[in-house]
Amino acid sequence: MFWVRYLFYRSLPFAAVIGLTLGLRSVLNPWLALLVAAVVGLALAGLGALLLRTARVGEVTWRNRAAGMLLPWGFLFCRAGLPGMVVGSSLVWTALAGVVLLGHAPAPAAPSPAQPVAGAAGVSWWLVAAWILNGACLLYTVSVLIKNWAPGVTSNRSLVKVVGVLALLLVGSIVLHLNGFGMPALLVAAGPTLGVGGVYLLFVAAMVLFGRNARWN
Repeated sequence: MFWVRYLFYRSLPFAAVIGLTLGLRSVLNPWLALLVAAVVGLALAGLGALLLRTARVGEVTWRNRAAGMLLPWGFLFCRAGLPGMVVGSSLVWTALAGVVLLGHAPAPAAPSPAQPVAGAAGVSWWLVAAWILNGACLLYTVSVLIKNWAPGVTSNRSLVKVVGVLALLLVGSIVLHLNGFGMPALLVAAGPTLGVGGVYLLFVAAMVLFGRNARWN
């Protein structure tokens, strides 16, 4: 029950930004909608920072919990202090709005045979989810790289390669989508990430199920 409440409250800002972006897209052009969404994202991050600044040290109150909802990306930018957390989180909220706008661009008045309208909405939602998943993996990997960065560390080179691959998949998927290839864009964005994640989950499941009775020597 705790995790259900936790995920519910954590998802509220995401749902609010996505809903607001879709509403703005229906009445504004994409660039103006993105600008308004960026201002809202900055306001959400600023409000979270204000709540953190006014919270008492050593006490966990509703201010801390609300700030955690409004600054879910703060831990990625903690080295930059509170202003860096605000700027970084607002940029992430803006990127989320941009992903939603890209995935839900209006269909053309006379679609070509290569761009069928049937099923387009379903592919768009899956594509937005794949971009969000890919972006979250990219942000997490970058944050680990920043925290553990040191000259000459071999593991950092591996993380740089992972960051490059994730960025390439995200950019490639967006380019494919903008050129009308919805399904290939979805496969590029979600396929490798889900494949690696599925293998990892299978490994964890095998460890949990058979690890106690297995001999590794």
